[in-house]
Amino acid sequence: MRENQERNKKARAFSTGRDSRRLFSFLLEALLKTTREGKSMDSIVTLLLAGGAMFGTLAVIAGLSGMYSLNIKAKTVGHGQHGTARWATRGEIRKTYVHVPFEPELWRKGKNLPSEQGIIVGCEGKKATTALVDTGDVHAIMIGAAGVGKTAYWLYPCLEYALASGMSFLSTDTKGDVVRNYGRIALECYG
Repeated sequence: MRENQERNKKARAFSTGRDSRRLFSFLLEALLKTTREGKSMDSIVTLLLAGGAMFGTLAVIAGLSGMYSLNIKAKTVGHGQHGTARWATRGEIRKTYVHVPFEPELWRKGKNLPSEQGIIVGCEGKKATTALVDTGDVHAIMIGAAGVGKTAYWLYPCLEYALASGMSFLSTDTKGDVVRNYGRIALECYG
């Protein structure tokens, strides 16, 4: 009993890890004493096996971490780090977007109003224009250089479509162009 108390006292003294050589010699001495006395070494063997299993697990994790890196620069050329984007096929466009005849002249008279709400993301057709409308719960931001047609070719058609379909929208208008060009149309034609 007294030996166990002394041994525990020594172990607590080494638990800070300041003197690893003395700790190792203490553990080796305790192991040899246990062996000489013929006591069971099951607990020590179990401890060594558990330590070996933990070390092996860490080694496997460290080995696999090189294969599954989230760093895109760690991948070799040709494995997707330069993108895998492609143009949509006609079938994918047909399935993804609602095709609505773009007829603002009729809409302003209250005829043939669209029932689907959404954002116009493109158009098709040469004689009669068909708007490609994304009906999902989406938000949009348009960024482009001056004079590329952000207002005339994207904002105005989207506003016209939103007014015709009864959709709510928010548009910032720092220069006053939208109010000048669409304020009267919105008031007179769409109420």
